Amino acid sequence: MDNSEEPIKQIARGAMIIFIGTFISKLLSYLFRLVSARLGSADYGLLTLAISIIVMVSIFVTLGLDHGIYRYVAYYKEKNLPGKVKGTIYSTIKWTMLASVIATAILFFASDFITARFFPNMDQYKLSTMLKIISLSIPFLSLSKMLNTSFKSFQRPEYEMYTKNIAEPLSKFLLTLAFVLLGFGIIIVSSAYVAAVAISSLIGILLLKKLLNKYVGNAKSEYSNKELFRYSLPLIFIGLFLTLTTSVDTFMLGHYKTEAEVGIYNAATPTAMLIYMFPYAILALFLPVLMGLDVREEKKAFEDVYKTVTKWIFLVNLILASIFAIYSKEVLSIFFGQEYAAGSTVLVILLCGFFVNFLFYPAENVLLIHKKSKWIFYNSAATTVLNIILNYTLIPKYSIEGAAVATSISFAVWGTLNLIESYYLTRIMPFKASYVKIIFSVAIGSLAFLKLKPYFAVSNLLILGLAASGMVILVFMLLLLTRSFEKDDKLIFKIIKRKMGIKSETIDNYLRD
Repeated sequence: MDNSEEPIKQIARGAMIIFIGTFISKLLSYLFRLVSARLGSADYGLLTLAISIIVMVSIFVTLGLDHGIYRYVAYYKEKNLPGKVKGTIYSTIKWTMLASVIATAILFFASDFITARFFPNMDQYKLSTMLKIISLSIPFLSLSKMLNTSFKSFQRPEYEMYTKNIAEPLSKFLLTLAFVLLGFGIIIVSSAYVAAVAISSLIGILLLKKLLNKYVGNAKSEYSNKELFRYSLPLIFIGLFLTLTTSVDTFMLGHYKTEAEVGIYNAATPTAMLIYMFPYAILALFLPVLMGLDVREEKKAFEDVYKTVTKWIFLVNLILASIFAIYSKEVLSIFFGQEYAAGSTVLVILLCGFFVNFLFYPAENVLLIHKKSKWIFYNSAATTVLNIILNYTLIPKYSIEGAAVATSISFAVWGTLNLIESYYLTRIMPFKASYVKIIFSVAIGSLAFLKLKPYFAVSNLLILGLAASGMVILVFMLLLLTRSFEKDDKLIFKIIKRKMGIKSETIDNYLRD
Protein backbone atom coordinates (compact mmCIF):
# COMPACT_ATOMS: atom_id res chain seq x y z
CA MET A 1 0.00 0.00 0.00
CA ASP A 2 1.24 3.50 -0.86
CA ASN A 3 2.25 5.46 2.29
CA SER A 4 -0.21 8.20 1.40
CA GLU A 5 -3.19 5.86 1.00
CA GLU A 6 -4.14 5.40 4.66
CA PRO A 7 -3.88 9.14 5.54
CA ILE A 8 -6.05 9.97 2.53
CA LYS A 9 -8.59 7.37 3.69
CA GLN A 10 -8.61 8.97 7.16
CA ILE A 11 -9.25 12.42 5.73
CA ALA A 12 -11.93 11.18 3.33
CA ARG A 13 -13.83 9.27 6.06
CA GLY A 14 -13.78 12.24 8.42
CA ALA A 15 -14.57 14.66 5.61
CA MET A 16 -17.74 12.75 4.71
CA ILE A 17 -19.00 13.01 8.30
CA ILE A 18 -18.18 16.69 8.57
CA PHE A 19 -19.51 17.49 5.11
CA ILE A 20 -22.88 15.97 6.00
CA GLY A 21 -22.86 17.81 9.33
CA THR A 22 -21.80 21.07 7.74
CA PHE A 23 -24.48 20.75 5.06
CA ILE A 24 -27.12 20.26 7.76
CA SER A 25 -25.68 23.18 9.71
CA LYS A 26 -25.68 25.51 6.71
CA LEU A 27 -29.20 24.49 5.80
CA LEU A 28 -30.50 25.16 9.32
CA SER A 29 -28.50 28.41 9.58
CA TYR A 30 -30.00 29.49 6.28
CA LEU A 31 -33.45 28.76 7.62
CA PHE A 32 -32.62 30.90 10.67
CA ARG A 33 -31.49 33.72 8.39
CA LEU A 34 -34.46 33.23 6.10
CA VAL A 35 -36.97 33.52 8.95
CA SER A 36 -35.13 36.51 10.46
CA ALA A 37 -34.86 38.19 7.05
CA ARG A 38 -38.63 38.01 6.62
CA LEU A 39 -38.91 40.63 9.39
CA GLY A 40 -37.47 43.06 6.84
CA SER A 41 -34.01 43.95 5.54
CA ALA A 42 -33.63 46.76 8.11
CA ASP A 43 -34.24 44.57 11.18
CA TYR A 44 -32.24 41.74 9.63
CA GLY A 45 -29.38 44.18 9.08
CA LEU A 46 -29.43 45.15 12.78
CA LEU A 47 -29.38 41.50 13.83
CA THR A 48 -26.42 40.61 11.60
CA LEU A 49 -24.53 43.69 12.77
CA ALA A 50 -25.05 42.83 16.45
CA ILE A 51 -24.00 39.20 15.90
CA SER A 52 -20.89 40.33 13.98
CA ILE A 53 -19.79 42.47 16.94
CA ILE A 54 -20.33 39.64 19.42
CA VAL A 55 -18.52 37.08 17.26
CA MET A 56 -15.53 39.41 16.93
CA VAL A 57 -15.30 39.80 20.71
CA SER A 58 -15.72 36.04 21.29
CA ILE A 59 -12.87 35.27 18.87
CA PHE A 60 -10.58 37.68 20.72
CA VAL A 61 -11.27 36.19 24.16
CA THR A 62 -10.25 32.70 22.99
CA LEU A 63 -6.70 34.06 23.33
CA GLY A 64 -5.64 32.01 20.30
CA LEU A 65 -5.86 28.88 22.43
CA ASP A 66 -8.11 27.05 19.98
CA HIS A 67 -5.07 26.87 17.68
CA GLY A 68 -3.03 25.65 20.64
CA ILE A 69 -5.47 22.81 21.30
CA TYR A 70 -5.47 21.83 17.65
CA ARG A 71 -1.71 21.53 17.44
CA TYR A 72 -0.69 20.27 20.88
CA VAL A 73 -3.45 17.73 21.49
CA ALA A 74 -2.65 16.14 18.12
CA TYR A 75 1.08 16.29 18.94
CA TYR A 76 0.78 14.87 22.48
CA LYS A 77 -1.55 12.13 21.24
CA GLU A 78 1.06 11.11 18.68
CA LYS A 79 3.69 11.08 21.44
CA ASN A 80 1.37 9.11 23.79
CA LEU A 81 1.33 11.72 26.58
CA PRO A 82 -2.25 11.57 28.00
CA GLY A 83 -1.48 13.86 30.93
CA LYS A 84 -0.31 16.57 28.55
CA VAL A 85 -3.43 16.11 26.43
CA LYS A 86 -5.70 16.52 29.44
CA GLY A 87 -3.77 19.48 30.83
CA THR A 88 -3.84 21.30 27.49
CA ILE A 89 -7.63 21.02 27.20
CA TYR A 90 -8.36 21.98 30.82
CA SER A 91 -5.98 24.93 30.72
CA THR A 92 -7.41 26.42 27.54
CA ILE A 93 -11.01 26.14 28.77
CA LYS A 94 -10.17 27.77 32.12
CA TRP A 95 -8.40 30.80 30.62
CA THR A 96 -10.93 31.41 27.85
CA MET A 97 -13.87 31.27 30.24
CA LEU A 98 -12.25 33.85 32.52
CA ALA A 99 -11.61 36.21 29.60
CA SER A 100 -15.15 35.64 28.28
CA VAL A 101 -16.89 36.64 31.51
CA ILE A 102 -14.86 39.87 31.70
CA ALA A 103 -15.60 40.71 28.04
CA THR A 104 -19.33 40.06 28.51
CA ALA A 105 -19.54 42.47 31.43
CA ILE A 106 -17.68 45.22 29.55
CA LEU A 107 -19.76 44.88 26.39
CA PHE A 108 -23.07 44.72 28.28
CA PHE A 109 -22.48 48.03 30.05
CA ALA A 110 -20.82 49.74 27.07
CA SER A 111 -23.49 48.87 24.49
CA ASP A 112 -25.14 52.31 24.52
CA PHE A 113 -21.80 54.05 23.98
CA ILE A 114 -20.76 51.66 21.17
CA THR A 115 -24.06 52.13 19.34
CA ALA A 116 -24.03 55.93 19.57
CA ARG A 117 -20.34 56.33 18.78
CA PHE A 118 -19.82 53.88 15.94
CA PHE A 119 -23.27 53.34 14.37
CA PRO A 120 -25.06 56.69 14.47
CA ASN A 121 -27.28 55.87 11.47
CA MET A 122 -28.74 52.75 13.09
CA ASP A 123 -31.82 52.44 15.32
CA GLN A 124 -30.13 53.22 18.64
CA TYR A 125 -32.59 51.52 20.98
CA LYS A 126 -32.88 48.29 19.00
CA LEU A 127 -29.17 47.85 18.32
CA SER A 128 -28.12 48.66 21.90
CA THR A 129 -30.69 46.30 23.40
CA MET A 130 -29.72 43.50 21.03
CA LEU A 131 -26.05 43.95 21.91
CA LYS A 132 -26.90 43.57 25.61
CA ILE A 133 -28.85 40.37 24.97
CA ILE A 134 -26.43 38.73 22.54
CA SER A 135 -23.38 39.62 24.66
CA LEU A 136 -24.55 36.91 27.08
CA SER A 137 -23.57 34.33 24.45
CA ILE A 138 -19.83 35.18 24.55
CA PRO A 139 -18.83 32.61 27.24
CA PHE A 140 -20.79 29.91 25.43
CA LEU A 141 -19.30 30.81 22.05
CA SER A 142 -15.77 30.64 23.46
CA LEU A 143 -16.42 27.36 25.26
CA SER A 144 -17.97 25.89 22.13
CA LYS A 145 -14.86 26.84 20.14
CA MET A 146 -12.57 25.03 22.60
CA LEU A 147 -14.78 21.96 22.70
CA ASN A 148 -15.11 21.60 18.94
CA THR A 149 -11.39 22.07 18.39
CA SER A 150 -10.76 19.34 20.97
CA PHE A 151 -13.09 16.99 19.08
CA LYS A 152 -11.19 17.57 15.83
CA SER A 153 -7.86 17.01 17.57
CA PHE A 154 -9.11 13.61 18.73
CA GLN A 155 -10.25 12.97 15.14
CA ARG A 156 -13.87 12.67 16.30
CA PRO A 157 -15.57 15.05 13.87
CA GLU A 158 -18.98 13.51 14.53
CA TYR A 159 -19.01 15.16 17.99
CA GLU A 160 -18.64 18.59 16.41
CA MET A 161 -21.43 17.63 14.03
CA TYR A 162 -23.74 16.86 16.97
CA THR A 163 -23.07 20.16 18.74
CA LYS A 164 -22.08 22.90 16.30
CA ASN A 165 -23.69 21.55 13.14
CA ILE A 166 -26.96 20.16 14.48
CA ALA A 167 -27.85 21.19 18.05
CA GLU A 168 -26.91 24.87 17.70
CA PRO A 169 -28.47 25.76 14.31
CA LEU A 170 -31.51 23.56 14.91
CA SER A 171 -32.21 25.27 18.25
CA LYS A 172 -31.60 28.66 16.66
CA PHE A 173 -34.02 27.99 13.81
CA LEU A 174 -36.79 26.44 15.91
CA LEU A 175 -36.68 29.14 18.59
CA THR A 176 -36.58 31.92 15.99
CA LEU A 177 -39.49 30.39 14.08
CA ALA A 178 -41.51 30.08 17.31
CA PHE A 179 -40.83 33.72 18.28
CA VAL A 180 -41.75 35.01 14.82
CA LEU A 181 -44.97 32.96 14.69
CA LEU A 182 -45.90 34.29 18.14
CA GLY A 183 -45.54 37.81 16.77
CA PHE A 184 -42.37 38.91 18.58
CA GLY A 185 -40.02 41.44 17.01
CA ILE A 186 -36.31 41.32 16.24
CA ILE A 187 -35.21 42.11 19.81
CA ILE A 188 -36.84 38.99 21.27
CA VAL A 189 -35.71 36.96 18.23
CA SER A 190 -32.10 37.85 19.08
CA SER A 191 -32.39 35.86 22.34
CA ALA A 192 -32.79 32.69 20.25
CA TYR A 193 -29.13 33.09 19.27
CA VAL A 194 -28.00 33.07 22.92
CA ALA A 195 -30.14 30.08 23.88
CA ALA A 196 -28.94 28.04 20.90
CA VAL A 197 -25.25 28.56 21.64
CA ALA A 198 -25.82 27.70 25.31
CA ILE A 199 -27.59 24.43 24.41
CA SER A 200 -24.79 23.47 22.00
CA SER A 201 -21.99 24.09 24.50
CA LEU A 202 -23.72 22.14 27.29
CA ILE A 203 -24.05 19.11 24.99
CA GLY A 204 -20.39 19.57 24.06
CA ILE A 205 -19.29 19.40 27.72
CA LEU A 206 -20.97 16.01 28.10
CA LEU A 207 -19.34 14.70 24.92
CA LEU A 208 -15.88 15.95 25.94
CA LYS A 209 -16.20 14.23 29.31
CA LYS A 210 -17.01 10.97 27.52
CA LEU A 211 -14.07 11.45 25.16
CA LEU A 212 -11.55 12.13 27.93
CA ASN A 213 -12.73 9.13 29.94
CA LYS A 214 -12.12 6.92 26.92
CA TYR A 215 -8.80 8.26 25.64
CA VAL A 216 -7.15 9.82 28.69
CA GLY A 217 -8.73 7.99 31.61
CA ASN A 218 -7.40 8.85 35.06
CA ALA A 219 -4.16 10.38 33.82
CA LYS A 220 -3.02 13.31 35.93
CA SER A 221 -3.19 16.63 34.12
CA GLU A 222 0.20 17.99 33.09
CA TYR A 223 0.31 21.65 32.17
CA SER A 224 2.66 23.32 29.70
CA ASN A 225 1.14 26.78 29.89
CA LYS A 226 4.30 28.62 28.90
CA GLU A 227 4.76 26.67 25.68
CA LEU A 228 1.03 26.71 24.97
CA PHE A 229 0.72 30.48 25.37
CA ARG A 230 3.94 31.17 23.46
CA TYR A 231 2.46 29.33 20.50
CA SER A 232 -1.13 30.55 20.89
CA LEU A 233 -0.89 34.22 21.82
CA PRO A 234 0.32 35.42 18.39
CA LEU A 235 -2.71 33.61 17.02
CA ILE A 236 -5.14 35.72 19.08
CA PHE A 237 -5.03 38.21 16.28
CA ILE A 238 -5.39 35.62 13.52
CA GLY A 239 -8.91 34.82 14.68
CA LEU A 240 -9.55 38.50 15.35
CA PHE A 241 -8.18 39.53 11.96
CA LEU A 242 -10.19 36.80 10.24
CA THR A 243 -13.34 38.10 11.91
CA LEU A 244 -12.42 41.69 11.09
CA THR A 245 -11.70 40.73 7.49
CA THR A 246 -15.13 39.12 7.23
CA SER A 247 -16.94 41.73 9.35
CA VAL A 248 -15.24 45.08 8.79
CA ASP A 249 -17.39 45.52 5.68
CA THR A 250 -20.53 45.04 7.81
CA PHE A 251 -19.21 47.44 10.47
CA MET A 252 -18.38 50.15 7.91
CA LEU A 253 -21.66 49.70 6.06
CA GLY A 254 -23.34 50.11 9.45
CA HIS A 255 -21.40 53.32 10.01
CA TYR A 256 -21.87 54.90 6.57
CA LYS A 257 -25.06 53.36 5.19
CA THR A 258 -28.49 52.11 6.27
CA GLU A 259 -29.82 49.02 8.06
CA ALA A 260 -31.36 47.79 4.78
CA GLU A 261 -28.03 47.88 2.93
CA VAL A 262 -26.40 45.98 5.79
CA GLY A 263 -29.19 43.41 5.55
CA ILE A 264 -28.87 42.93 1.76
CA TYR A 265 -25.08 42.63 2.01
CA ASN A 266 -25.42 40.03 4.75
CA ALA A 267 -27.67 37.93 2.57
CA ALA A 268 -24.98 37.78 -0.15
CA THR A 269 -22.02 37.17 2.17
CA PRO A 270 -23.19 33.93 3.86
CA THR A 271 -24.32 32.65 0.47
CA ALA A 272 -20.82 33.15 -0.96
CA MET A 273 -19.39 31.58 2.21
CA LEU A 274 -21.20 28.33 1.39
CA ILE A 275 -18.19 27.37 -0.71
CA TYR A 276 -16.33 27.10 2.61
CA MET A 277 -18.28 23.93 3.41
CA PHE A 278 -16.12 21.47 1.51
CA PRO A 279 -12.71 22.94 2.52
CA TYR A 280 -13.88 22.97 6.13
CA ALA A 281 -15.02 19.35 5.90
CA ILE A 282 -11.93 17.95 4.23
CA LEU A 283 -9.51 20.03 6.33
CA ALA A 284 -11.07 19.03 9.66
CA LEU A 285 -8.70 16.05 9.81
CA PHE A 286 -6.04 17.51 7.51
CA LEU A 287 -3.80 19.00 10.20
CA PRO A 288 -3.78 16.03 12.63
CA VAL A 289 -3.08 13.60 9.75
CA LEU A 290 -0.33 15.76 8.27
CA MET A 291 1.08 16.29 11.76
CA GLY A 292 1.49 12.53 12.10
CA LEU A 293 3.19 12.28 8.69
CA ASP A 294 5.50 15.16 9.58
CA VAL A 295 6.46 13.61 12.95
CA ARG A 296 7.22 10.30 11.18
CA GLU A 297 9.10 12.20 8.43
CA GLU A 298 7.07 10.59 5.63
CA LYS A 299 7.78 13.37 3.14
CA LYS A 300 6.39 11.73 0.00
CA ALA A 301 3.10 10.85 1.72
CA PHE A 302 2.95 14.41 3.12
CA GLU A 303 3.26 15.87 -0.38
CA ASP A 304 0.71 13.47 -1.91
CA VAL A 305 -1.92 14.20 0.75
CA TYR A 306 -1.35 17.97 0.48
CA LYS A 307 -1.75 17.94 -3.30
CA THR A 308 -4.79 15.65 -3.33
CA VAL A 309 -6.69 17.68 -0.71
CA THR A 310 -5.96 20.95 -2.55
CA LYS A 311 -7.14 19.47 -5.85
CA TRP A 312 -10.46 18.34 -4.39
CA ILE A 313 -11.07 21.76 -2.88
CA PHE A 314 -10.39 23.30 -6.30
CA LEU A 315 -12.74 20.89 -8.07
CA VAL A 316 -15.71 21.10 -5.71
CA ASN A 317 -15.52 24.86 -5.14
CA LEU A 318 -15.13 25.69 -8.82
CA ILE A 319 -18.39 23.84 -9.52
CA LEU A 320 -20.22 25.47 -6.57
CA ALA A 321 -18.94 28.96 -7.38
CA SER A 322 -20.04 28.58 -11.01
CA ILE A 323 -23.56 27.55 -10.00
CA PHE A 324 -23.93 30.47 -7.56
CA ALA A 325 -22.58 32.94 -10.14
CA ILE A 326 -24.96 31.77 -12.88
CA TYR A 327 -28.02 31.87 -10.61
CA SER A 328 -26.98 34.70 -8.24
CA LYS A 329 -30.24 36.68 -8.42
CA GLU A 330 -32.37 33.56 -8.20
CA VAL A 331 -30.51 32.20 -5.16
CA LEU A 332 -30.91 35.41 -3.15
CA SER A 333 -34.54 35.89 -4.15
CA ILE A 334 -35.55 32.32 -3.31
CA PHE A 335 -33.72 32.11 0.01
CA PHE A 336 -34.21 35.63 1.38
CA GLY A 337 -36.92 37.41 -0.61
CA GLN A 338 -37.16 39.58 -3.71
CA GLU A 339 -35.72 42.71 -2.05
CA TYR A 340 -32.42 40.87 -1.47
CA ALA A 341 -31.86 40.22 -5.20
CA ALA A 342 -30.13 43.62 -5.26
CA GLY A 343 -27.13 41.83 -3.75
CA SER A 344 -26.52 39.56 -6.79
CA THR A 345 -23.47 41.52 -8.01
CA VAL A 346 -22.09 41.46 -4.46
CA LEU A 347 -22.46 37.68 -4.42
CA VAL A 348 -20.48 37.20 -7.64
CA ILE A 349 -17.68 39.53 -6.50
CA LEU A 350 -17.35 37.79 -3.13
CA LEU A 351 -17.26 34.34 -4.75
CA CYS A 352 -14.06 35.30 -6.59
CA GLY A 353 -12.11 36.25 -3.46
CA PHE A 354 -13.45 33.43 -1.31
CA PHE A 355 -12.60 30.88 -4.00
CA VAL A 356 -8.93 31.91 -4.05
CA ASN A 357 -8.67 32.06 -0.26
CA PHE A 358 -10.27 28.67 0.40
CA LEU A 359 -8.19 27.02 -2.34
CA PHE A 360 -5.04 28.05 -0.46
CA TYR A 361 -6.46 27.21 2.97
CA PRO A 362 -4.42 23.95 3.22
CA ALA A 363 -1.26 26.07 2.93
CA GLU A 364 -2.16 27.81 6.20
CA ASN A 365 -2.37 24.41 7.89
CA VAL A 366 1.12 23.62 6.57
CA LEU A 367 2.41 26.81 8.22
CA LEU A 368 0.82 25.76 11.52
CA ILE A 369 2.49 22.35 11.35
CA HIS A 370 5.86 24.05 10.97
CA LYS A 371 5.12 26.34 13.94
CA LYS A 372 5.01 29.47 11.77
CA SER A 373 2.15 31.04 13.70
CA LYS A 374 3.88 34.43 13.57
CA TRP A 375 3.89 34.30 9.77
CA ILE A 376 0.15 33.68 9.79
CA PHE A 377 -0.20 36.58 12.22
CA TYR A 378 1.66 38.93 9.88
CA ASN A 379 -0.43 37.76 6.91
CA SER A 380 -3.62 38.32 8.90
CA ALA A 381 -2.52 41.77 10.06
CA ALA A 382 -1.54 42.89 6.56
CA THR A 383 -4.80 41.59 5.10
CA THR A 384 -6.92 43.29 7.76
CA VAL A 385 -5.19 46.64 7.25
CA LEU A 386 -5.65 46.29 3.49
CA ASN A 387 -9.33 45.44 3.97
CA ILE A 388 -9.96 48.43 6.24
CA ILE A 389 -8.27 50.80 3.78
CA LEU A 390 -10.19 49.40 0.80
CA ASN A 391 -13.53 49.47 2.64
CA TYR A 392 -12.91 53.03 3.85
CA THR A 393 -12.13 54.06 0.27
CA LEU A 394 -14.83 52.16 -1.60
CA ILE A 395 -17.93 51.99 0.65
CA PRO A 396 -18.81 55.72 0.74
CA LYS A 397 -18.84 55.85 -3.08
CA TYR A 398 -19.85 52.33 -4.17
CA SER A 399 -21.83 51.08 -1.14
CA ILE A 400 -22.33 47.29 -0.93
CA GLU A 401 -20.50 46.60 -4.21
CA GLY A 402 -17.48 48.52 -2.90
CA ALA A 403 -17.53 46.49 0.31
CA ALA A 404 -17.60 43.29 -1.74
CA VAL A 405 -14.60 44.33 -3.87
CA ALA A 406 -12.63 45.24 -0.74
CA THR A 407 -13.36 41.94 0.98
CA SER A 408 -12.75 39.86 -2.15
CA ILE A 409 -9.35 41.41 -2.83
CA SER A 410 -8.32 41.04 0.82
CA PHE A 411 -9.27 37.35 0.97
CA ALA A 412 -7.42 36.60 -2.27
CA VAL A 413 -4.27 38.35 -1.02
CA TRP A 414 -4.42 36.50 2.29
CA GLY A 415 -4.62 33.09 0.66
CA THR A 416 -1.84 33.92 -1.79
CA LEU A 417 0.52 34.96 1.02
CA ASN A 418 -0.10 31.65 2.81
CA LEU A 419 0.63 29.71 -0.39
CA ILE A 420 3.89 31.55 -1.11
CA GLU A 421 5.16 31.01 2.43
CA SER A 422 4.20 27.33 2.57
CA TYR A 423 6.06 26.81 -0.72
CA TYR A 424 9.10 28.57 0.75
CA LEU A 425 9.07 26.12 3.68
CA THR A 426 8.31 22.86 1.88
CA ARG A 427 9.13 23.49 -1.79
CA ILE A 428 5.77 21.87 -2.52
CA MET A 429 3.46 23.57 -5.00
CA PRO A 430 0.14 21.78 -4.48
CA PHE A 431 -1.14 22.05 -8.05
CA LYS A 432 -1.35 19.37 -10.72
CA ALA A 433 -1.56 19.33 -14.53
CA SER A 434 -5.04 17.81 -14.23
CA TYR A 435 -6.36 21.24 -13.13
CA VAL A 436 -6.51 22.15 -16.84
CA LYS A 437 -8.98 19.29 -17.46
CA ILE A 438 -11.08 20.40 -14.47
CA ILE A 439 -11.23 24.00 -15.70
CA PHE A 440 -12.21 22.80 -19.18
CA SER A 441 -14.99 20.55 -17.84
CA VAL A 442 -16.49 23.20 -15.54
CA ALA A 443 -16.23 25.89 -18.22
CA ILE A 444 -18.12 23.76 -20.77
CA GLY A 445 -20.79 22.88 -18.19
CA SER A 446 -21.20 26.53 -17.16
CA LEU A 447 -21.48 27.77 -20.74
CA ALA A 448 -24.11 25.13 -21.51
CA PHE A 449 -26.32 26.21 -18.59
CA LEU A 450 -25.81 29.91 -19.36
CA LYS A 451 -27.16 29.22 -22.84
CA LEU A 452 -30.12 27.31 -21.39
CA LYS A 453 -30.94 29.88 -18.70
CA PRO A 454 -33.19 32.15 -20.86
CA TYR A 455 -35.42 29.21 -21.74
CA PHE A 456 -36.67 28.33 -18.25
CA ALA A 457 -37.40 30.45 -15.17
CA VAL A 458 -35.69 29.45 -11.92
CA SER A 459 -38.47 30.69 -9.67
CA ASN A 460 -38.40 28.30 -6.71
CA LEU A 461 -36.12 26.02 -4.74
CA LEU A 462 -37.13 22.87 -6.61
CA ILE A 463 -36.25 24.26 -10.05
CA LEU A 464 -33.02 25.74 -8.67
CA GLY A 465 -32.10 22.34 -7.24
CA LEU A 466 -32.85 20.61 -10.55
CA ALA A 467 -30.74 23.13 -12.49
CA ALA A 468 -27.80 22.79 -10.07
CA SER A 469 -28.04 18.99 -10.11
CA GLY A 470 -28.12 18.96 -13.91
CA MET A 471 -24.99 21.06 -14.10
CA VAL A 472 -23.17 18.87 -11.56
CA ILE A 473 -24.06 15.73 -13.54
CA LEU A 474 -22.88 17.28 -16.81
CA VAL A 475 -19.59 18.43 -15.29
CA PHE A 476 -19.03 15.04 -13.67
CA MET A 477 -19.54 13.30 -17.02
CA LEU A 478 -17.03 15.65 -18.63
CA LEU A 479 -14.55 14.93 -15.82
CA LEU A 480 -14.88 11.21 -16.50
CA LEU A 481 -14.46 11.72 -20.26
CA THR A 482 -11.33 13.83 -19.77
CA ARG A 483 -10.00 11.30 -17.22
CA SER A 484 -9.42 14.04 -14.67
CA PHE A 485 -9.34 11.64 -11.70
CA GLU A 486 -6.00 10.13 -10.71
CA LYS A 487 -5.06 7.30 -8.34
CA ASP A 488 -5.47 9.22 -5.06
CA ASP A 489 -8.63 10.90 -6.35
CA LYS A 490 -10.16 7.50 -7.11
CA LEU A 491 -9.36 6.36 -3.55
CA ILE A 492 -11.41 9.26 -2.15
CA PHE A 493 -14.15 8.63 -4.69
CA LYS A 494 -14.38 4.94 -3.72
CA ILE A 495 -14.98 5.95 -0.11
CA ILE A 496 -17.64 8.51 -1.09
CA LYS A 497 -19.31 5.96 -3.38
CA ARG A 498 -19.41 3.34 -0.62
CA LYS A 499 -20.70 5.81 2.00
CA MET A 500 -23.50 6.96 -0.31
CA GLY A 501 -24.42 3.43 -1.37
CA ILE A 502 -23.94 4.13 -5.09
CA LYS A 503 -23.96 0.98 -7.26
CA SER A 504 -22.78 1.29 -10.85
CA GLU A 505 -20.81 -1.22 -12.91
CA THR A 506 -19.61 1.56 -15.21
CA ILE A 507 -18.19 3.55 -12.30
CA ASP A 508 -16.65 0.40 -10.77
CA ASN A 509 -14.86 -0.35 -14.05
CA TYR A 510 -13.58 3.22 -14.21
CA LEU A 511 -12.24 3.07 -10.66
CA ARG A 512 -10.43 -0.20 -11.38
CA ASP A 513 -8.54 1.26 -14.34
